[in-house]
Amino acid sequence: MTKTEMIRDVCRNNIGITNNTIKELVRSKYSTTVESNLIIAAVGSEKERQVLVHTSGHLKRKAKELIHQAGDYKAARNILAMANGEL
Repeated sequence: MTKTEMIRDVCRNNIGITNNTIKELVRSKYSTTVESNLIIAAVGSEKERQVLVHTSGHLKRKAKELIHQAGDYKAARNILAMANGEL
């Protein structure tokens, strides 16, 4: 398991935890250390994660609606790519 996967694992159920808490959880669960720059690359900055904590429920509902309306995940992903100018 990579350090990035370890970080994502400890954040899976609570994306709003601080970088220091993430470091402590990774250290206790996996006996390894991670740096703040890797945490930011893996799950975003603390500030970004705090915003997600407050909006994630709404965004998840909208994402599920998009997937349902598009027919499947792949079609929804393509729609988002087109909207973002990638396709």
